Amino acid sequence: MVRRVVLLCVVFAVLHTGQGAVDEEDSDVEYDKSISVNPTKKVFKPRVRVESEDDDDLGQIKPSTDSNEQSAEPEKKHTPMLPRWQTQTTFWVEGAFVGWLVLAVFVYFRGKSENSKFVQSWLRNHIDFLETQFTLVGDDGNFNDKSEHPRLIRESPSMFRFYCSGRRGCAAVLFTFELCARQDIFARIWNTIFQSSDEMTMLVELDERDKPAPFALAMIPNARHKSYIDDHADLKQTRNITQKFQHLPDSMVLFSDCEGAAVQVMSADVRKMLMLNQKLFKSIHITDNNPFGYSKKKRVVRIQLRMPHSHTDESLSLLRTIFHVIDRINDVKLSEKDVKEVNSMREAALVEQKKLEQQQLQEEVARKKLEQRRKEREQLEKRIEEATPENRRKLEQKLQQLQDGKKKLKKQKMQFVSI
Repeated sequence: MVRRVVLLCVVFAVLHTGQGAVDEEDSDVEYDKSISVNPTKKVFKPRVRVESEDDDDLGQIKPSTDSNEQSAEPEKKHTPMLPRWQTQTTFWVEGAFVGWLVLAVFVYFRGKSENSKFVQSWLRNHIDFLETQFTLVGDDGNFNDKSEHPRLIRESPSMFRFYCSGRRGCAAVLFTFELCARQDIFARIWNTIFQSSDEMTMLVELDERDKPAPFALAMIPNARHKSYIDDHADLKQTRNITQKFQHLPDSMVLFSDCEGAAVQVMSADVRKMLMLNQKLFKSIHITDNNPFGYSKKKRVVRIQLRMPHSHTDESLSLLRTIFHVIDRINDVKLSEKDVKEVNSMREAALVEQKKLEQQQLQEEVARKKLEQRRKEREQLEKRIEEATPENRRKLEQKLQQLQDGKKKLKKQKMQFVSI
């Protein structure tokens, strides 16, 4: 039994040694799995052979004898990374961008055309009335017959101007149409959500040869009357007289420095028309001290209106009411008492304005002195660090004097603020 086991071990060792020899012989060829379709079938590929460089040995092929090359594994090839635009098959990002760009261009030209047609429609519906009121309609002094719309002045795709002149008590009127920015795709979306409206502003230059009465009057929205008065210096001496008038729009407040002038201008028929058209009416500002800067004239009237989407008789009746108000402004006559009251209020406002300007000037002077003392103090501190012990005492005394003067200037500045 032992002999049989030993014999079987010897046979197994011999067979194993023979298989290793066969593997060494078969190592001269390389097994290529990528060519084989059936994984169970072996496909052998001969190794690379080198031709002889000698002329006599031309045509003879010598196998490679380098054992290191035989045992070495084939190196992996690293392909370079290509750009995304060379490898991707879909261009949805670029397509979306191009589509958005095309849409923006389309909206621009479409909105520009819509605004132009809207203003032209308003002009067609009101041109007959304006020609009955003014001698020159649409003539701004730079008339150009070659232009497409010579009566309109295009300031931007959403702003137009229209000029009229030659009327009794009215030197000229400048119509400014501030429309929704329909040419802007983002503004168009905003206006669609929040329902923005188109607006028209009339700046009327009153004829100063008639010597109209000096007064200031403003009927403005109650929600923003404080900021409006702060932005216009000519209204700072006015007071709220809304409670003394009936049949005024609920959202409006009336300010004036002369109650007598307000009674004559805001008559019952004018208030009735404003009540009927309160959705279109935005504000009216009458003054003899022009704060707008659009004109060199001192006596001006500015009216702001909302433009309806369809130009109906409602907008035409409101325009007639406005010119009726302009005529009433020229017919205002103040009593001596009203004139004295207006002059006293304006003198008080002028004194207050001078005090404010003087206070601002003093604050500016104090601020400059503080800045100068600060620079001197920094220079002294640097000199103290570099000075000898004997000179350091003198410099420290100067520094103390500068600090005391700085405290006095701060006290003066606090007094100016409290005043």
